[in-house]
Amino acid sequence: MSADKLLKFKLKNNPSESNSPEFEFSIRYFKEGDVETFLTWRTNLETVLRGMNANTASKMFSLTKQMLRGDALAAYNQAEATYAPTE
Repeated sequence: MSADKLLKFKLKNNPSESNSPEFEFSIRYFKEGDVETFLTWRTNLETVLRGMNANTASKMFSLTKQMLRGDALAAYNQAEATYAPTE
């Protein structure tokens, strides 16, 4: 897997604790794929959201958007215009 298709994060085992151990986690950008590819990506996305303590809609929207490319990002942007968080 080439590095240009990966996004790396430093996540915490327990993000609500400042001294929680960290680990590096890489996730592939999602651009297109079959259901299995999307579900794998979605599971990895949830790992990133938990590890980054993304506990608000705004944080979740922002992090998710970083991990999308191509048609998937275009569809997300269209949906965001309709359902964007107001917090």
